[in-house]
Amino acid sequence: MSTLDRKVEELKEGFDKGKKSGVSAIAASYHSKISRAKKKGDLVLVKKLSKEAKNFPATNFEDLKFKKLSYIRYADD
Repeated sequence: MSTLDRKVEELKEGFDKGKKSGVSAIAASYHSKISRAKKKGDLVLVKKLSKEAKNFPATNFEDLKFKKLSYIRYADD
């Protein structure tokens, strides 16, 4: 492991926060609508809502409780 790798690992430990990003409000709304439709047995509505939900991100990218530093080292040795 080079000094650069060690330095990046050190920065990563200080930067990373939280284990998992939160769910976006839109995704949570669709999830509850889908579960209600499943309970009613309306599979046509479940399929329609599932298709619509795929147009929105599931994670909350503005979550202040989660941040993660990714580092990929490419070596040409």
